[in-house]
Amino acid sequence: MTCDFAGPELLMDRSGGFDLVYSRFTMHSVTDDQEAVAFANAFRSLKPGGLFMVEARSTRDPRCGVGVRVSHNAYIETHYRRFLELDTAIARLEAAGFEVRSACEELRAAMFLSDKAAVVRIIALKPPQAPRVSNSDNVASTGEETVRNEATRLSVSGIENRPLPQRT
Repeated sequence: MTCDFAGPELLMDRSGGFDLVYSRFTMHSVTDDQEAVAFANAFRSLKPGGLFMVEARSTRDPRCGVGVRVSHNAYIETHYRRFLELDTAIARLEAAGFEVRSACEELRAAMFLSDKAAVVRIIALKPPQAPRVSNSDNVASTGEETVRNEATRLSVSGIENRPLPQRT
């Protein structure tokens, strides 16, 4: 199922919410304000314990800065692209109510033809109950990859989550 989750109307599953919302290469095509709406809509549309998975171009992407600058980290080359900063995206997800369970930034992680995109990948959990726990103290950095996890290996709703491997 697809929807405009950055739009004003929220699409809800008739069973009371979704288990998973997956956003791949969409957040870099919306403005900061639309991102805030998308994060809030994803939070509202998930069941408690549901996952929000985001993959978008990073400020470390080779295309960041190419073209006409239209706003902070946003450029028009052949089309609009906004590049995400990992820490800012994490803070915005946490402000929307999510618990960020895994976050990394990888170079050359989404290759297409000669394009070797650097991406931010985040797995966020809608807490089963109201209290949120921030894991902001658990940050590890290894070479070209920055990984943030509660533990090196973590099970989230049956998904084994490990730092993503480097791609060459």
